[in-house]
Amino acid sequence: MENEEEYFKEYYKKEKLEIDNDIFAHEDDRRGRPEFFMPPGTEVLKLESYLEIDVGLRSKDKRFRRVSAIFSIIWNLIAGTIMFVSVTGNIPMGMAITSVFLIVGFILFIQTLKLYINKKKVIIENGKIKISEKPINLFTRYLEIPTTKIKQLYTSKYFTGVTVNDQRIMAYSLSAVTDDNKIIRLVKESNIDTVLYLEQEIERFLDIKDEAVYGEILKKDE
Repeated sequence: MENEEEYFKEYYKKEKLEIDNDIFAHEDDRRGRPEFFMPPGTEVLKLESYLEIDVGLRSKDKRFRRVSAIFSIIWNLIAGTIMFVSVTGNIPMGMAITSVFLIVGFILFIQTLKLYINKKKVIIENGKIKISEKPINLFTRYLEIPTTKIKQLYTSKYFTGVTVNDQRIMAYSLSAVTDDNKIIRLVKESNIDTVLYLEQEIERFLDIKDEAVYGEILKKDE
């Protein structure tokens, strides 16, 4: 009986050591980076050979969405007013020029509306990563890349504009380094929590070892 107890004690110690080693190995693969949890508004479906992550575009920086909405409203009000004056005053040249501004205003309105109702959909299946937006897919890029071409993923920060108070607006993007060392931006103009989570989950699903990339953001407070 004592021999049996000793056996199980040694077995438990061995198993616990192996589990601990696995945990530390996993942390080393992430270069000591923290675990990134699912941000609000994110939906995930994960199967053995299929991964789908839906990210609401409302996860983008609130200031960026607010500035976009204000700019779109002001632009369309000015263009609409000029068109009204041109039509009532029967000014053909004014109507022709303003029609161009109204087309631009329509595009701005659609792009702003997408920030509030669209979802970015990331799907990995059949050896490909596919990125699209729904329900409004006007002026939206559909991206499809073979997963075998992706060598590394990384998060970076970039400048997108300034506010009326001259404050810089920064956004975050998830990019892929391909096997021929090209950079492909997969998801852009999003917030830090969403992009870091996407990077973590896609790398784990594709079994990509996390490695250093120049200019990358490793955690939220950088």
